[in-house]
Amino acid sequence: MPEPHDTRTGDEPTGETFTGVDVTGTSASTYLGAGTSFGKGLWTPGWRGRAVGGLGRYNYESGDTLYDGRHGFLTGMLGYQMQHGRLTWKLFAGAEYQEQVISPDDPDNSVQGARSGVRLQAETWLDLSARTFLSVDASYGSAFDEYWGLARYGYRMGPKLTLGLEGGPLGNREYDGGRGGAFLQMQVLQTQLTLSGGVTGDYLETTGSGYVALNVYRNF
Repeated sequence: MPEPHDTRTGDEPTGETFTGVDVTGTSASTYLGAGTSFGKGLWTPGWRGRAVGGLGRYNYESGDTLYDGRHGFLTGMLGYQMQHGRLTWKLFAGAEYQEQVISPDDPDNSVQGARSGVRLQAETWLDLSARTFLSVDASYGSAFDEYWGLARYGYRMGPKLTLGLEGGPLGNREYDGGRGGAFLQMQVLQTQLTLSGGVTGDYLETTGSGYVALNVYRNF
């Protein structure tokens, strides 16, 4: 769930909130989070704090059985933001709690139950030119060895509209997949809307499914 790295609107904000939904052919999830720069500006190098929670549902087939899954998570992280010319990068570390409930019980799936673990996250942003940028974000959680990554190349059509391409891997100890598609960002005052969509699926599957995601980000 990457959050926009730069939505300057005048006075430099010190806090941020973000929420979103993600829907594929076999799953749907939502999340809500907030971050703080502890009184410093969000574009100023320094310490960051972030908390995120989410819920979702999914299904999958194994043999002749269709399984229905529900999941929830909470994370709290402390990080540091650094700036080197046109490159901005953030490193976070913290704790996570996850619950995975599958019905009926799947004895061959180890991603079940309630687990706590360590969460690591990195975010980078590089302005390639006045109109183009590249961002690469990645995270790892030890509760179920879940991982996620997303790279975006964007072109600013104007001060409030950006188009681009995106793609990256995602999975856990039982699933390895990825997604690739395009995104559109629109900014209204201090709120940024990011709509993306494309194709997602397991590396081992011959066919995948589509995905649509919407993120709403606001700083204050």
